[in-house]
Amino acid sequence: MNQVTLNHEQFCIFVKWSSNHALNQIVEDRLDKLRDMGMLEVTTQGRGKKATYTFMIPDGFWRLILIPSMSFREWGAEYLNILIEGKGVHKAEGGILVKFSSEIMKELAEKYKQDYESVKSTCRRIRDVLKENGYISMDDPSVAKSHRVKSKKTGEWMTGTYALMKDAEARAEWKNFFDIKLAHYQLIMPDAKTVPNYLIAAEASRIYRSDMARWLDVAYYRVAKRTYVSDNMTADINFAKFTFLETLDMGIVRNELERRQEQYKRMMAERMEREKRRKELEKSQIPSLKERKALQAQITQAVQTTYRRTRGMTPEEQESWDKMIEMTVGSIATEVDEEE
Repeated sequence: MNQVTLNHEQFCIFVKWSSNHALNQIVEDRLDKLRDMGMLEVTTQGRGKKATYTFMIPDGFWRLILIPSMSFREWGAEYLNILIEGKGVHKAEGGILVKFSSEIMKELAEKYKQDYESVKSTCRRIRDVLKENGYISMDDPSVAKSHRVKSKKTGEWMTGTYALMKDAEARAEWKNFFDIKLAHYQLIMPDAKTVPNYLIAAEASRIYRSDMARWLDVAYYRVAKRTYVSDNMTADINFAKFTFLETLDMGIVRNELERRQEQYKRMMAERMEREKRRKELEKSQIPSLKERKALQAQITQAVQTTYRRTRGMTPEEQESWDKMIEMTVGSIATEVDEEE
């Protein structure tokens, strides 16, 4: 935490009040305003425009300042801290367990004795702003993932050794699926290193949404993906903290953050437009339905007349293939929060 002392003008800018409005408030209301913003050990000396305000700024404040007009909430600050420090990922012997946002929100509601929907509303708003500005991402193919299951008995997401066991089983099922598809495709395309997505997308989606739960003998199956924080986010938090402590002018901080975030939004829009064009080009290159059916019939015929396992891969090819499986499964997956 950091202790600061602000004069009347600095106080007004910090709480976003006009000078006249501040002077019209009783002393306790001014102190309550600072407390509502999360400030601790708040005291004041002097009167009117000669008053000074001394208080401690909690570390969580510097994270929440990235969310415009967001009231300080301890659970909101901790949610951001969980994202930044990767605390939503539990490492254990035998693998990792990535928590869904809904699980983290439930834990925060219990910890701070708050209604779940209130905590969910705060965290969702934080997450939406972070996404808008490209502060967080789950799109990297190398992002950590967990294959999560719900118990038939409790209806809850499983944790511990059982969860890790089901994660391993799911990974084995996906690898088997893609290995078989590649082996079949190589019967007609011997040099192929991957299978065209248009040949397996529908089946892979069905496996993800229904078959995998049945195969694993669980109530529900989904993939949880770790949320990664961008360098811009950590840089902006540090900028806000150190600039304010140096200048005691929150106006400078807010204006610069607004400028940066507008720039991030433009960059995000440009990336989305490029991705849209890429997908449109990719879609335009997909064979016609008639051609796809003919290709599938050719594969089926080859499978019925011969059998061959996936050709031997070099270590480099195997690594590339495994990454492709991870990326494909990750692209199929959707956040469970959007499902429930």
